[in-house]
Amino acid sequence: MLDSSDRRAWLEIALETLPDRSAIAAVVHRVVHGGQQQAPAVVTPELKATIAAAANLAPLHNPLNLAGIEQMEQLFGLAMPQIAVFDTAFHQQMPVAAAIYGGPYHWWEQGYRRYGFHGISHQYLAERCAQLSDRSLSNLQLVTAHLGNGCSLAAIRNGHSVDTSMGFSPLEGLVMGSRSGTVDPGLLLHLLQQPDCSPSQLSTVLNQQSGLLGLSGRSNDVRALAIAADAGDQRSQLALAAFTHSLRRHLGAMLASLTRLDALVFAGGIGENYRSLWPAVCEHFAGMPIRLDPEAMAVAGDRRISTPDSAITVWVIHSREDWQMVQLALPLLRSPQSFN
Repeated sequence: MLDSSDRRAWLEIALETLPDRSAIAAVVHRVVHGGQQQAPAVVTPELKATIAAAANLAPLHNPLNLAGIEQMEQLFGLAMPQIAVFDTAFHQQMPVAAAIYGGPYHWWEQGYRRYGFHGISHQYLAERCAQLSDRSLSNLQLVTAHLGNGCSLAAIRNGHSVDTSMGFSPLEGLVMGSRSGTVDPGLLLHLLQQPDCSPSQLSTVLNQQSGLLGLSGRSNDVRALAIAADAGDQRSQLALAAFTHSLRRHLGAMLASLTRLDALVFAGGIGENYRSLWPAVCEHFAGMPIRLDPEAMAVAGDRRISTPDSAITVWVIHSREDWQMVQLALPLLRSPQSFN
């Protein structure tokens, strides 16, 4: 049996399923944080250094993203084109007022700002929602909810992200699977003054021992927590309640960046499958004219789960980040000078 951490072995197994490995024209990578690099780019030694330098901003992701690039170099050689697309790119058109922190201005000048993440997913969800709605994305205002082990919201107006719940790192925002989400910086400063808390220890706690896992003491998997909560486990009940409250609160914040709300989209492992979450979120906003359709909620696939007379449409959409990555990489693949 293969070690689950042996990614090289798993990659080789996946490649063996292809009928013709020589037909691979390029490898496209999702990179969570590119620092100041935002546009899709051909992988070079300089780009790899940029990804490595941004690892402190996304410690759970960038090292693995870089390892995937290097493993593909080993498997295919340096002649195989590799392209990196960045999860932060979609949010780079946010207004400065939404992207800047309330610290001294030189923070902004030094790149200490809100970058936002899950951009590949949020962009796909907005485009797919417009397609399913038979509406122009240029005249659509929506909130997309990417809810998995990592969770974020985006307010999207006319095809552009104008606000998002994650910030400088993927740690800000919603309560997540094992990440805390937003915590008062005063508490963090207080913890760092304690003799048993170093910056690295606090990073581990906030990224890997918090969120649903930390609150429940049981699991970061909503399915397991729902079963335990139904059986009366109070900490599982609390974890799910805190998650739902966090989602409602940040959804309210996203609405402030829109002039109206046409659609709300749920996606990700939690967003697509934790069905009791949909009414818990939608029915909470008494002023939002949302009506959910029980029959649509009960089926699977990309679908509208609100009734035809609901003033705000609600969608459940499976995020195809792989498809979106290829679309973002195609202009580079079609440009021979990109690889010169």
